[in-house]
Amino acid sequence: MSKNVIAVASNLPIADLEKVRKEFKILAVLSGKKMRIRYRGPRYDAMRQTTLKRHARAFSVYFD
Repeated sequence: MSKNVIAVASNLPIADLEKVRKEFKILAVLSGKKMRIRYRGPRYDAMRQTTLKRHARAFSVYFD
């Protein structure tokens, strides 16, 4: 992601993922942009740059 991308929604609970994804997908289609979900929580990979969905506690939504 580039530095000028701003989260539309951030630190939403992972339990709300499917509901939020459906709502923002409609906005993405209407605006002609791509929706991106970034998972937040503990990081277990070697580089500590990504959080997998199965480890996530929260997520953020971005439009590119």
